[in-house]
Amino acid sequence: MVPSEEVPAASTGRGTMTNPVSDPSRETAGAIAPRLDPADLAVWGGFLEVHTRLMRLLDADLVATHGMALVEYEVLFKLSAAGGRLRMSDLAQVAMLSRSGLTRIVGVLEAQRLVRRVSSPGDGRVLIATLTATGRGRLAAARETHSANVRRLFLAPLDQDQKKAIAAGWQSIRVALDQHDRVQAS
Repeated sequence: MVPSEEVPAASTGRGTMTNPVSDPSRETAGAIAPRLDPADLAVWGGFLEVHTRLMRLLDADLVATHGMALVEYEVLFKLSAAGGRLRMSDLAQVAMLSRSGLTRIVGVLEAQRLVRRVSSPGDGRVLIATLTATGRGRLAAARETHSANVRRLFLAPLDQDQKKAIAAGWQSIRVALDQHDRVQAS
């Protein structure tokens, strides 16, 4: 993958967007953002390449070993982490999926009897996703494979100082994204 200064329009698959997130604090009417310097491009391009390659490898191994796509694993994992029951809208949020995307994935998991959707006792319009015993078992088996692959492919090449630096970097980015979300919501 060649790093690009443009962000792929992942949701549409129709090319690129040069300004996917507006930053009013730095925008000047009609100004073109400066190019990324080589160090910044190495960080950004490295993230894109590593993320894409890891997701492909993790997904392929889960499918081959457990017949479960990575996104299905993530939904089961998030549901389990929430105690095995979660409103569909809340599950979509924690799994970082659209509601329609989650509905499709839960439909696949439900067909395999890994998840059930039930109406909320307090409000019949609200659906709650519930992890089944079969789902817990499949998740436990898949978690072993997934964890081993994350250790081998992502964590093992790093020393402790690198892990700490990357974790600190992720936290800084999370804080900036949270701030962006708060500004956008107001």
